[in-house]
Amino acid sequence: MTFKVEQNGNFLPILQSVNKDLGNYFASIKGRSIFSLSVSDLNSRLKDDNRLSEFKIRKIYPDKIQVEVKLKQMALVFLDKQGGYYPVSPLGELMPSVKLKLVASQVILRGDDLKSNLTKSRKAVSLLNYMNEYELLKEKQISEITFSKADGYAVYLTNNPIVIKLGFKKLESKIKKINRVLEYLYKKDIKDCVIDARLGKKVVVKLRNET
Repeated sequence: MTFKVEQNGNFLPILQSVNKDLGNYFASIKGRSIFSLSVSDLNSRLKDDNRLSEFKIRKIYPDKIQVEVKLKQMALVFLDKQGGYYPVSPLGELMPSVKLKLVASQVILRGDDLKSNLTKSRKAVSLLNYMNEYELLKEKQISEITFSKADGYAVYLTNNPIVIKLGFKKLESKIKKINRVLEYLYKKDIKDCVIDARLGKKVVVKLRNET
């Protein structure tokens, strides 16, 4: 029995977990006759696996089953309050948890209701994709994206202690303003501040040493 995984994009943590689970399944049916194995059972198992975007199953007589799967990419990693790390698909879906070492370099997503609210997590993915259009806000520059019921979305940068507060609405138009503000701050070598764009019409920069 063999399986083939199509590797596409940011997939490594998902690949390892899928390999493990499919390997365990194949081990459980090892030695059984191909005639006694139900393709529909395996089909149901894979259909419910939200780590997969596509899959194919076929029996190759007299003694083989071939499974081909295509993995979903990983856009973010959701960190819950219990310390679990869950890859997030481009559509905002949370996949089964993985070990920290597999996602240590990924952008972290944290916050209220994100584990159960697909719309909010999908919006976080869209936000990250839009920020990738700006050099100062590319994914490699982002440490975390957070969401709170009180303040909405916020972005934490990786190499500088800068926090960007975005609120709930018109995130894309705010990012354009934020990029211009960052260009100015970096020219002035200001790297420890909070950029507050929650009001929308204006952006407020507050240095952390201000009283």
